[in-house]
Amino acid sequence: MRHTVFLSFLLLAISLNLFSQKNFIINLKGGYNVPLADLKGNVYDASDRANTYIMNHGFSFGAAFKYRLLKDQNLSSVLNLEYTLFSNTRENVYNTGQDEDYKINAFVLSAGLEYGFLKNSKITPFIGIDFTGHFFSGSQEVVGIAGDKSKLKLEPASRYGFAAGAGINIILSTSLGVTGGVKYYAANLIGKDSSGVTTGKFALNDGEQIYNGETIPEKNISYIQLYTGITFYINKKKK
Repeated sequence: MRHTVFLSFLLLAISLNLFSQKNFIINLKGGYNVPLADLKGNVYDASDRANTYIMNHGFSFGAAFKYRLLKDQNLSSVLNLEYTLFSNTRENVYNTGQDEDYKINAFVLSAGLEYGFLKNSKITPFIGIDFTGHFFSGSQEVVGIAGDKSKLKLEPASRYGFAAGAGINIILSTSLGVTGGVKYYAANLIGKDSSGVTTGKFALNDGEQIYNGETIPEKNISYIQLYTGITFYINKKKK
């Protein structure tokens, strides 16, 4: 939690400083996330339930703050602030009328670089790479046939990794545009841990474990994001 607060204030301070500069861009965006690796799983498959996070799909929304670093090149620094939600459900378990609902969410902070291929063009393809921080939360909820609920919360966890992607910017006017793209996230390259389970909570447990003499391999959390959004150009220079 302390990491989240510190990084949030750092991001805000940098953003406010950049906002006063020229060639500054704000991109508000939303996306659909496809879980990969051990994040993805079939909630009806016993093996997946034991070895993955059984997520089926996800959504995200947030903002990107971009500032052109080089006057004569389309190289920009990028700060991203996002909230990502993954979920899966299992209805009428074993024909008992019991429903199950699983969620893993993450507040995502990232910083990196973006390069556009066409200078002074209204349509500009780009590529980018970011260092990411994911701050996880979530829940597991069971609703019985009588409507009674049993709920566990995910022990807060922070993990670090990288994201890489490509997209396209389309300038509509001197102050407005649209952006779309695809991005790959490897969320937990740094910080994997297996801290067990506490009362009323469950742990991310993505580190290697030894259980009953058997080694349980580490879990990799990754996903692909397809996104689109509206772009605002601040103090954009006229051609």
